[in-house]
Amino acid sequence: TVTDTIGAISNNNTLNFNATNNVTFGASGAANAGAGSVSVSTSNGNVALGGNIAGATMTVSAAGAGLGNITSNTSIDLNGFGGVRTLNLNASGVISFTGGTIADSDTNTSSDGLNINATAGTGFSVSDGAVLAAGAGKINITTTLGNAAVTGLSSTANAADAIRIAASGGSIFDSGNSRTDISATAANG
Repeated sequence: TVTDTIGAISNNNTLNFNATNNVTFGASGAANAGAGSVSVSTSNGNVALGGNIAGATMTVSAAGAGLGNITSNTSIDLNGFGGVRTLNLNASGVISFTGGTIADSDTNTSSDGLNINATAGTGFSVSDGAVLAAGAGKINITTTLGNAAVTGLSSTANAADAIRIAASGGSIFDSGNSRTDISATAANG
């Protein structure tokens, strides 16, 4: 399998990365779309995020028979600049966060946040080293065939569905003991 490695990139527009095989952001790699968006997709491989990624919105898609995994051990900052941004993750395989913070770092107002939408075919996991902090945004996790193992999920959205986890054909498990697993702090959260 050929791996396309992406190094440091900075832009204020849309950054699109499309590959047939694997896509890897190395530990020294960085993608900064500024106020633009980042799109990463592979039609027959895996996506591994190891470098820091920043932008206004981000979509990551991975597909392929026996492949289609998205793994991240890095921070992803989708700065809302006073609003709620969106991170969409779609994998035919597993979505896995092993480190870093996924968030909107600009939390100067109560309306800043990040909607995190993750749909995984065979499993979803957030380990103790990772944090998914939605701020005023919502977290929506769905697995179609596998389990969801979670820790470090938080949202301040004032909504009954501030954090939603559905593991069709699987179960929902605690994935760590060093932090609060799920925190929805608003009155309706």
